[in-house]
Amino acid sequence: YAIILARLLVNMGVSMAKEVEVIFEVEQELYDGVQKICKENGTTIEEITRDFLYFCADPKNTPFLQCWFKNNEE
Repeated sequence: YAIILARLLVNMGVSMAKEVEVIFEVEQELYDGVQKICKENGTTIEEITRDFLYFCADPKNTPFLQCWFKNNEE
């Protein structure tokens, strides 16, 4: 397994923010494949993980995410 460490700045209210770390454990083969794509595109797996988490936390993206999850239920 490989570890992905994403550092996020979380808004805690007016003029307050806190840096948090989120750790994901993924299969090495998956990590290696995604890391290769990231390198080809000038980014890192940690950066896209962070950006994905920010995307999911943004309320304006909720309708899109609900639709995606509904369409991808097993």
